[in-house]
Amino acid sequence: MVDMTQFKETQIQAIGYLSMPKKAGMSFDEIAEACGVSVRQLHRWRQKPEFKQAIVEQSLNNVKDEIPDVLSAHKKQAAKGNVKAIELFYKLFGLLVEKQEIEQNVSNKDKDNGDIENELSELRGLIDEAKGD
Repeated sequence: MVDMTQFKETQIQAIGYLSMPKKAGMSFDEIAEACGVSVRQLHRWRQKPEFKQAIVEQSLNNVKDEIPDVLSAHKKQAAKGNVKAIELFYKLFGLLVEKQEIEQNVSNKDKDNGDIENELSELRGLIDEAKGD
């Protein structure tokens, strides 16, 4: 969680605007003007990871009151048989995890130094043939 005390009042104000849907209907120029900073300064702030994280956290905070309604609507869609809604419902609650299996075949044949030397000799021969072409 981002410590908001690290930000100046103008930055907190910008975070508030930037965390609203569609930037509260404002352009970057308008947000900068409302905060009393230059657009360039606003863009510099937006490059900082802690500033970006603060915007994300504030955005989530802005919608937290709506989450129960969204879940309820989602549950209704799942109950109607909407396969995507059912899948998402299970994923949200950790009941469905996508799993990928990778199979790796490794030869357990042990080679001694003689076998390796023979292979190297064969490879050297192939390289010499290629150079001769």
